[in-house]
Amino acid sequence: MKSNSLMFRAVFFDLDELLIDARESHHEADVKVFKKYDMNFKKALRLTRDRDFLGTRLIDTLKVLRDVLGVSEKELPLKELAKSREEFFVHSVKQKALLLPGADYAVKRTKKLGKIVGVISSGTKWYVETALSKFNLTPYVDFRICEEDVEKGKPHPECYEKAYLRAQKFVKARKQECLVVEDSTNGVKAAHAAGLPTCLVPLYQPHRIWRDPSVVTLFVLL
Repeated sequence: MKSNSLMFRAVFFDLDELLIDARESHHEADVKVFKKYDMNFKKALRLTRDRDFLGTRLIDTLKVLRDVLGVSEKELPLKELAKSREEFFVHSVKQKALLLPGADYAVKRTKKLGKIVGVISSGTKWYVETALSKFNLTPYVDFRICEEDVEKGKPHPECYEKAYLRAQKFVKARKQECLVVEDSTNGVKAAHAAGLPTCLVPLYQPHRIWRDPSVVTLFVLL
């Protein structure tokens, strides 16, 4: 009988709140950039409290938060806002981001088993490369799909559809042989819509995930 480790030929890991804990850096960057442009961050959060931003692209989240305050594109271009926020964020990540328990083992063990490893993140390439380098994970990752690589962020399946196609350059695998490991509802929706088996590892707010009837999760063992 074959081992479960032979089931999957590629594993696609999310980054934020799955491998890396950058919550403090995210909050710090949000507060600083909203203060820089004289916008009320707390008000923006209050007006969007029913929105689920977990797993979505930064630029999409910033647009919602900016627009809900009535700030127009002419008054504050989204690209300028995103660039300023990313500078605050990456600077903080270098100092404060943490590697989550088990993350180092999961990535290195997956690679040791001969799997193709992809990191599929809603973050920018700058952030992803900074985080992987900080925790010495770069040598164990075969490819990345980042914010700049897609036109539509999670829960749209584009990122995982591209991940599957990218993986084919390394190994010929069927979709059922490519495992997605995610922590958010939006990430699970994206993976499921792309037709890929998914392992959900929620860091927090799991009650929101379990109550979402559209989330279909397959728990598997490597």
